Amino acid sequence: MASRKEITDVLEDLVLPAGLAVRTDSSLKSHVKKVADRDDAKKAKKGDYLRRKRELTPLPPSTTRLLRLTPWHVLHDLACALSLARQGAGRGLANTGGA
Repeated sequence: MASRKEITDVLEDLVLPAGLAVRTDSSLKSHVKKVADRDDAKKAKKGDYLRRKRELTPLPPSTTRLLRLTPWHVLHDLACALSLARQGAGRGLANTGGA
């Protein structure tokens, strides 16, 4: 039987920074744009307005490809994105880019 972590150990783990690899390139940008254009076409047919950032761009080459974040920060941004998406803001992750 696997051992179970104590609650205090789990909470301590959530505040320890961990490495997060980032992949941002033109192929990712083109894939996101293709999906966004498809969504725009659907919204235009319905007469709906889709709120989103104007232009997605890859991170500059000078930006590190390994971010150090705590799991709490990642969970916070995902929760914000889900909340925005549920409120009809769409592209919740894009809207939390500055969070």
